[in-house]
Amino acid sequence: MQGMGYGLWARLACRVATTLVFLTAGLCATARAQSTPAPAPLASAEASTTRQPTPGQLMNDAGVFLRGHYTNESAWNPSGGLRQNQDYADQIDLGVDLDMQKLAGVDGAAIHVTLSNRTGRDLSIDALGNNVLTQEIYGGGQTLKLSELTWDQALFHDKFEIYAGRESSGFYGFSPINCNFQTNAFCGHLDSFFRDVGLASFPVSTWGARLQIKPNKRFYISTGAFEVNPFVSRHVDNDFTWNAVGATGYVIPIEFGYGTAFANDAYPRHYKFGAYYDSSAVADPLFDKNGHFISATGGTPAQHSGRTGIYSFLDQVVYRPDRKTNRNLALITGFTHSLDSPEPIAWGAMGGLLYTGPFRGRDLDTIGFITTVMTIGQRRLEYLTQERAKAGGHGSPASGEYVLELNYGVQLNSWLRVMPNFQYVMNPDNFAHPKQRFETPDAFVVGLKVLVDFVRLAGLHPGVYSH
Repeated sequence: MQGMGYGLWARLACRVATTLVFLTAGLCATARAQSTPAPAPLASAEASTTRQPTPGQLMNDAGVFLRGHYTNESAWNPSGGLRQNQDYADQIDLGVDLDMQKLAGVDGAAIHVTLSNRTGRDLSIDALGNNVLTQEIYGGGQTLKLSELTWDQALFHDKFEIYAGRESSGFYGFSPINCNFQTNAFCGHLDSFFRDVGLASFPVSTWGARLQIKPNKRFYISTGAFEVNPFVSRHVDNDFTWNAVGATGYVIPIEFGYGTAFANDAYPRHYKFGAYYDSSAVADPLFDKNGHFISATGGTPAQHSGRTGIYSFLDQVVYRPDRKTNRNLALITGFTHSLDSPEPIAWGAMGGLLYTGPFRGRDLDTIGFITTVMTIGQRRLEYLTQERAKAGGHGSPASGEYVLELNYGVQLNSWLRVMPNFQYVMNPDNFAHPKQRFETPDAFVVGLKVLVDFVRLAGLHPGVYSH
């Protein structure tokens, strides 16, 4: 932590204080809930029908659905990496879904708006030296961003749905249970997926549109077109810029999906299979524009376009201790594969388990375990080997980086969740340090994730908009 300025210490102290306030409030609220006797039953069934709706229910009935969260992630590596350090990152996201049928009489239409703000640092960048982030809410620009502004239109009795506007393209390859982890190796998507395609991931948004065809409640086909703009993730660029400055091409994905829920399946599951075409240019990691090794000439990299790849993501409930609750054990797995040799990542895979409600009476707690592998492309590996030799080292870097995480999520009350976690990073990549002469030592990381739901904290009804 040497060399940290007063400003960073002040921000860190402020964020820690904020976290402690949320934790203290949550514990107090939980204690009050446990110590306060249940209210006396109403005198009659007729009296129960006169209960007034909550403000949140009134908003939902009017077509306004609020969203809001605070997330804080801290990480410390007591061993391994390039140095020992500790970092925090946090995020505030605020959003609203507007049912335009209720608000303006436009049948099947909605507007989605999301603002986000990120601050802090990531341990992988500052201490581990690798590019797979230990804190998934870091990156994409540590500043205020317009993360979503879309028009959502359902047609033909919800058989077709069109989204258009400024949005992240995180829908593709996304699993709703994946962010029960802190590592960015797999939060929402495999890290290898977004390294090989120009799709934007939250909080970054670009221009795009997608179409979903839903023959029934379980199956869908989705495709679209999205702007590729590598500059929108910078700290200050394009936060609210509505032009296409910096765009390098477009991505066309296609995805086939099947999903169920406890309402219609004793063992819910989500299956996603997809492919993509990316027209944007990508720099060759090994050769310059004249076909010579970049490590020897230092020349301008050759450019390639027309990137393609395939992916699959699956989660499946495999065990339920009883049918009276939604307690369950779910299996999670995924795979991505680039079909082009210049890509930095050849393929990635993951597998894990998430037990929701592991103990009776703790139905919303979770135990999660996940392991991921990211396999470096042959050209990138050869470039790193040449750079190491030039620096006086020997041998080749490991071709695969592995990240493991074990965590326990505690739902303290309706709006506060705390998740201590442990990560182990094997063969940290040195993409950011190509002239490194030695292997980066495997790293052990201790983390803490805190999540606050602002809507529930305010006592509003946490409704979710759907057609």
